[in-house]
Amino acid sequence: MNIVKTLEKIVCVLENRNINYALAGGLASNIYRKDMRLTQDIDFAVALGINEINIGKKALQEINLQVGVVHEGDLLGSPFRRSRKKTKAQILVGRNPKLKNQVGVDLILSTMPWVMEAITRAQKNKIKIFEKSYPALTIEDFVISKLYALGHQKRYKDLDDLEQVLGNNQNFDITYLAGRMDALNLPIPKDLRQKVEIDHELGRVAREIEKRLKKIRHFS
Repeated sequence: MNIVKTLEKIVCVLENRNINYALAGGLASNIYRKDMRLTQDIDFAVALGINEINIGKKALQEINLQVGVVHEGDLLGSPFRRSRKKTKAQILVGRNPKLKNQVGVDLILSTMPWVMEAITRAQKNKIKIFEKSYPALTIEDFVISKLYALGHQKRYKDLDDLEQVLGNNQNFDITYLAGRMDALNLPIPKDLRQKVEIDHELGRVAREIEKRLKKIRHFS
């Protein structure tokens, strides 16, 4: 099944189950990047909390995917598997192990603190993919999602997405973006700020967050 057919199928399932969602990950990144990034997975932010995980699992199983659960401890790299499972579930990973080339689907749960606000804003930010329109993360919430990911698990693709998007001279709602960075303690990494031209206000907020986090780490 190709990426477009998988997208149509899982969206149909999400909508039939009245699950609010927003496109995230690779498909969202290609809205805002200068260069396209290939992806074999479809990521959604979904309005499903800790008590609704089974609803998400059933949605993925409905399109014949096996489901794995990624916990916050997994993303933070906790060395003990048993303790990782005691942390909050944050992503449902849908894959077909028998068909390695089949498109996978990840559901990012609202246990991540940026998700619900991003889904609400996404309803007014619809993008067209092969004649159909889908709510997608706004550029500001896309940046927030990537900064959050970097705080949990540093991956090249997240850094590359941020470098591409922040360096693309796009119009941001600076007040909203800076406010969310501040509320969620999400600084823009210093080495990234040195690579691309960051808005003055974002740079100021990023430095303040870094100082705050250093104090927290010092006293913890």
